[in-house]
Amino acid sequence: MRFLIDEESCVLVDYAVFNDFFNGHMTCWADAMNHLITGDELSDLTLHLKNYTEKSSDFAMRRDGICNYDRGIFNYDEEISYQIEFLNEVFRMQKDAVQRAVNERPDYLSNKCSIKTQNSDEKAGLSEILHNIILEKFRNSMGFLESQWQPRDPFERLCSEIKSKGALIANGHFHRMYYTADAKHTAAMLGENKVYQYPVNTAISHIPVDNPKHAILIVAAKKLQTGKKQELVYYIDPTSRSKQLYVMSYKMLQEKIFNAHSEHRVASGGCFNVPMYTKGPFLIASSDYAKVQNRRDALHVELQNQAFRPL
Repeated sequence: MRFLIDEESCVLVDYAVFNDFFNGHMTCWADAMNHLITGDELSDLTLHLKNYTEKSSDFAMRRDGICNYDRGIFNYDEEISYQIEFLNEVFRMQKDAVQRAVNERPDYLSNKCSIKTQNSDEKAGLSEILHNIILEKFRNSMGFLESQWQPRDPFERLCSEIKSKGALIANGHFHRMYYTADAKHTAAMLGENKVYQYPVNTAISHIPVDNPKHAILIVAAKKLQTGKKQELVYYIDPTSRSKQLYVMSYKMLQEKIFNAHSEHRVASGGCFNVPMYTKGPFLIASSDYAKVQNRRDALHVELQNQAFRPL
């Protein structure tokens, strides 16, 4: 595995950015997974992921009312039915197995939501649970690794995970939707990369736990040794074709992250996430990031050859 920086106080993996994106609404998890695929995964699973992502994006656009084309009025019954059928057709899960998987979700143990529920309030939660079950099935079937990192761990543990596993998917209240202003280019550089940061005091606080989550790809970490010591985390937005590098504090990562299933624990007297009391995994890694880098290099060579082919 190649690194652009590999020092005691700083690590920056030679991260791969791919241009074959899903280009849908709320597809950040699929885009992030695409950045970690080694190329060894079964092509039919990749196709199933693409098909599911497109359908899931269609449901999300109709739910959020941002499409101006005739796809029908959104209802959770249609989405839940599709998700259950998808689990059966792709992962051979019968309805009783789907129900058991739903019951195993910690937030719903005290209220065992039936997959046949007619309660409109339960349907929204059920569709999110089924979505997370499907993503977990893809991650397990495609060989992704679960990091043992926990939000209470020291900064050095995150650096160690990047050095041993490469880029890491994190899921939580991250990126543009949770700031009141756009990120700006700072004077700082990391290697040869420009660094972008959201202005101080523009992060939205007191975010309800059921607000949408955004998956990011952590590619670097650095401890500043001079002046006020800071522990910094660098990431890219997997839904963007840009290699633009963003920075946030390690404390913000610890506070804003959810686990891979978007499960949460509610703080007493509030409705805000307490990640350090939630079971992981919190970070997802490729089975072999060196192969991801090789895949990126091979695609780059192929694109160069295509550019020089005579018409």
